[in-house]
Amino acid sequence: ALTMKGFNAKLRYSSHPYINVSWRIYSADIVPAYWATNINDIKTAVDRTPFHTKYVVSRLKDEQKDEVRLLKKFLKGIGVYGAEIKTSGFSGYLCELLIIKYGTFVNSIKSMASWKPPQLVSIEGTNSTEIDNKLYGVAPLVVPDPVDLRRNAAAAVSLKSFETAVLAAKLFLTHPSKDYFFPRREAFSNDELSNAVKKSGRCPVIAIYRVAHGVAPDVLWGELRRVGRKCVNVLKEGGFKVIDVRAWSNEESIAMIFLDVLNCNASVSRIHIGPYPHMGPNSLAFIYKYVDSPTSIGPWVGDDGRLYVVKPVRYTSPIDALLSNRSRVEGKHVKLMFVAKSIDELVKKVIPLGVSKGEVLYWLTEAVFKRPPWLTIKRASSI
Repeated sequence: ALTMKGFNAKLRYSSHPYINVSWRIYSADIVPAYWATNINDIKTAVDRTPFHTKYVVSRLKDEQKDEVRLLKKFLKGIGVYGAEIKTSGFSGYLCELLIIKYGTFVNSIKSMASWKPPQLVSIEGTNSTEIDNKLYGVAPLVVPDPVDLRRNAAAAVSLKSFETAVLAAKLFLTHPSKDYFFPRREAFSNDELSNAVKKSGRCPVIAIYRVAHGVAPDVLWGELRRVGRKCVNVLKEGGFKVIDVRAWSNEESIAMIFLDVLNCNASVSRIHIGPYPHMGPNSLAFIYKYVDSPTSIGPWVGDDGRLYVVKPVRYTSPIDALLSNRSRVEGKHVKLMFVAKSIDELVKKVIPLGVSKGEVLYWLTEAVFKRPPWLTIKRASSI
């Protein structure tokens, strides 16, 4: 029925089925939930939403609504607004809780600037002695949900998002600027990006993937993170040093993983760390494998008590390492199409696939230069 009325409706799956509806530039998710009269009767995470709404309406003052909007815009500007896996940041509900706790945007930022993981923020006065850490696991930020104290309202916040928020808060208090709310993204040209890479001596490689049809964004981004870690492990095993990894996708057909490699060629040999001798069969298997190897040096017991050998490298380049381990650097919904050895090659190959050149250059600019667009401190020149 929605499709007949001009809306584009897609059935997607996460922890349970839901419908994504889009119209022009607008998009919304319709997520089914069970009705519960008591928080203890909920069956899915979505069932908490009416309780969250009721709590916020009863606690948030009218004049604080703009404070919530400011906090959301600030977090969005620095790239940590949103609890979805792609962002792993602050949800809208968490922003509302922070304003309920601290009263204003400025007070929230002042508090955020002093956070240290693991940070406990209690909305309803719960102290650390009353918190059962087993409920929340290892988390940089713990905000017991006042509606359901068994849940951490900040569970989605990753350590990277947490530290980014702390850094931005510190800098905003000393160097306030509109750039935190309205960051100016730049897109450098192919030549400018290539020259910057060449000047730094780095050897980035970009893996391009075909995305399976109909994959939900949260599923896709979770898989891209896992594949990114696999790529890093493969390169490290091959003797290459990866200093950064980033992913991009149009969430429909194409995904890319940018691997910033510091050395274009691996050394002739690499050290291979084995088990501790007390680890029974594993240590003996390690000895038997390398003790008579004509290409290895060792094995020996290091100062840390572990077994070591020196092995020759297997791959001549980062691309060779990835392509030789294709099955390891793919996922269920993302299949490797090719690996680009330069930015020019990447742009030439992905644009015909229907990817926006401008969007790709924005992403590559941030991947190559690293510094986020909101980090534009104007320091006074020394005399």
